[in-house]
Order: sequence, then structure tokens, then C-alpha cells
Amino acid sequence: MKKALMICALAVAALAVAADAPPAFDAAKLKEGRFIYRTTLRGESLGETALEIRRVGANYRITMSAPEIAQSWQAEVDRSFAPISASLSMRGKKGAYTMALTYRGAKITGEEREAGVVRPVKAFAKGVVIDQRVDWASMMASNASAGESIAVRVFDPSTGFSEMLGKVTETPSELRLDYTIRKRDHLEEYTVHATRETPRYMLREDMPNGLVSELIRIEP
Repeated sequence: MKKALMICALAVAALAVAADAPPAFDAAKLKEGRFIYRTTLRGESLGETALEIRRVGANYRITMSAPEIAQSWQAEVDRSFAPISASLSMRGKKGAYTMALTYRGAKITGEEREAGVVRPVKAFAKGVVIDQRVDWASMMASNASAGESIAVRVFDPSTGFSEMLGKVTETPSELRLDYTIRKRDHLEEYTVHATRETPRYMLREDMPNGLVSELIRIEP
């Protein structure tokens, strides 16, 4: 009887560990290069957006540039998509906005600057956290199989930590990655269409408020 109880206890413990196991990501699944997208907002052109993915030593640097809307960002992650640093420049509601973050384990530090005001950033991460600039890329780098779900948290200094829940769907022609990000007062929905084959790249992204980016060319 004691042996049977021990086996049951071990089985329960194993299930608990499996349920708590962090989702696995592998940045090596992403294709390196410069990817140019046509971006529209409810059908109106916002010009071209360039996404670039490069391996830098053991890490990966992902950048975005959208000149026509004066926005750009950069994020560096390790192969498991643990964030290392991030920066952003854009037009804010009060004028030019910039931010810079450094991730060191669970500690997040940095600053935001807007209209001459500097706000320090200090936060501590718990569990698996992805920098929000590369949430879409993390979905493509996930090791989750079709039908499986992905649950992590994303971080942005303006909104803090937000729960992200994603689902992987495989079709004959592509990989469809649907995910939501629950902000403090609303829910954002995203869909990424990516190649099934690896190294993988994004074909299209549907974002909140009718914002859409569609791939038009790939540069070396």
C-alpha cells in the first residue's frame, strides 16, 4: 500500500512539474535577414515597415523601422528568447518618446523619456517573460506543436507585465499563430501568419484596430 501511495505521489508530482514547465523557445528557428512589409491601418497605407533579424554572437538582435510613422525599436534576446535589452523611439501623445531597458535575470531597469520628462524603470520579473517588442517573433520561435497553447507574460514599461496566451494552428500552406495580450483595461488580439518550414519568417500580421503588415520582399 505504501509503495502504491508513493507511486501515486510521484505521478502527481510529475504532472505538476509538467504543468509548471516554462514554454520552450528557440530563436534559431527564425530566418535571418531583412523583411519588408506593407503596413496599412484599416486599408490606409502607412508605408513600409522593415523587420531585421540577425544573430550576434550567441544572441539575436531584432529591429524594426517604420520611417513614415517615425517609429523604430531594437531588442536583443538569447537563444531561449530571454530578453537582454530593448529600446524604442516614436512619436508619443506629448511629443517624442524614447525608452531603453536592460534585463539582468529577473531585474529590469531603464528609463522612459517624453516631452523632457524622464521616468526611471525598475521592475522584477516572475516566471517566463518576453519583451513585448518581440512577442510576435517568440510565437514563431516556440517549440509548441499544432493545437498546443503558449502562456507567458510580456513586459512594456508603459503598461507593466501583461498575460499573453497563444495558440498554434498548422495549415497545409502556413503556420497560424493566434495570441492575446491582456492589458490592465483591455484585451489585444493578434494573428501571425508564418512559414511552416524553418528557418521561419512572418508572412503577415493582423494587429488591433485594423493594423495589418504584409510581406512584400526579403533582403539579405
